Parts: sequence; C-alpha cells; structure tokens
Amino acid sequence: MTVLGTALRPAATKVMLLGSGELGKEVAIECQRLGIETIAVDRYPDAPAMQVAHRATSSICCMARACAP
Repeated sequence: MTVLGTALRPAATKVMLLGSGELGKEVAIECQRLGIETIAVDRYPDAPAMQVAHRATSSICCMARACAP
C-alpha cells in the first residue's frame, strides 16, 4: 500500500494542478481528502481551485520554474 503522507509536511505527496477551473477544484478537494498537498496554477488569479488549494499561483513564469529540473 502506498503511503501518501500528511499535507504541508516535507514528506507529503504533492499534486500541481495546471489549470484550476471547476474540474480542478473537484480534483483538489478529493486530493485533500486523501491527505495530498495541492498546488493550483492558473493564469487567472481567482480560478476556482485556488479557493481550496493549499497553495496557489497565477503566474505562468512560476509554472516554468516549478517544472524545471
């Protein structure tokens, strides 16, 4: 069985949602229910998933930095 960890801890499993519309909001809620830390990214600052995610950003340049090796 895979252990997911606890959100907001160094060993937590993290999910970054690239696109944070209504469907992303539902995904974020379910991830949180499972103890997964959620990060919402969208070009709109008030996208729906950003309202429920642990962390959120609306900057496209932040996406590039977060995904870079």
